[in-house]
Amino acid sequence: MSPCDFYGAQTAYGPQLLFVPIESPVDLCKISEAQYPWYADQLYSHYETYLQYYEPQTQFMEPESDLKVKNPLDVQGQVWMKARDAQGSREVQEAFDDASTLENGGDVRRALAMELHSHVWEALKCPHANHVLQKCISTMRSSECQFVIDELVQLGERAIGQAARHRYGCRIYQRLFEHCTPKQMHGIVEILLRDAVALSTHLYGIYVMQHLLEHGSQSHVLQLTNVLTEHALTIAQDVQGPAVLSKALEHASSESRVTLANAILAEPAIPTTMGITRHGHHAAKLALQYAESSHKSAALAELTQQKTRLRTFRYGRALITFVESSTL
Repeated sequence: MSPCDFYGAQTAYGPQLLFVPIESPVDLCKISEAQYPWYADQLYSHYETYLQYYEPQTQFMEPESDLKVKNPLDVQGQVWMKARDAQGSREVQEAFDDASTLENGGDVRRALAMELHSHVWEALKCPHANHVLQKCISTMRSSECQFVIDELVQLGERAIGQAARHRYGCRIYQRLFEHCTPKQMHGIVEILLRDAVALSTHLYGIYVMQHLLEHGSQSHVLQLTNVLTEHALTIAQDVQGPAVLSKALEHASSESRVTLANAILAEPAIPTTMGITRHGHHAAKLALQYAESSHKSAALAELTQQKTRLRTFRYGRALITFVESSTL
């Protein structure tokens, strides 16, 4: 199923929309804002649903009974070969999980993981092997996953950025942030921070930046929040950017939250622009909560003035309801 097929099945806005070749939400919003401005937010929501439910997924699928691995050692010597197809990927993932039932489970997992060494770059780009690599990271000790980090670092700064922008590579970073220590991730994070603005507005990069904010060290969270503050107006007006701003407002220090919120509201019209999208309306609400009164008042006045227009959008209605029901 392609995005075009999905829109044809999910929308009723006329045949012109059903077969428009759409490659990304950026392309979608350019098309919809130019030709169908009132449908932009709804169409983008449909695209997100497409990505969530129709991209190849294997990690969380329940395996068929006939695929059940009786012994984790059954896949030993075949890990990399099996990891690259849907059925084999499930078998290897089960082997990592089932190793916990064995007395020597740690040794078994290490033996299985050893077969992934030198294949990290290929695995993170594969629709099936990336799930095996994720399972490896999530079931083993952080020190035993160091080979994943080392292989990425050895590939260089450009590859680290490419992986963060990849639809499967971003998942590997998410698992690394969740299960490895900030000290282990330091080298990768330093590279990601140099590309923070671009990653914070990228379809897949935003997930990496969100996990950095949620699981990174205080120093790295502060550095990223400072970058977001410096470029707040640019990021706030992007389709993807507000998702990262929201996470920063949730996890930054109290002082950094206020500074970031003030930067977002520096242009009073920004909350109105943000308010019509799913990520944007949430970031706007947080910014209104944390900003100083001097920045908040002008933004509230603009929202009140644009109330009628905002009510024509799903998330705009949610933002107006929040403003009217809260004591900002």
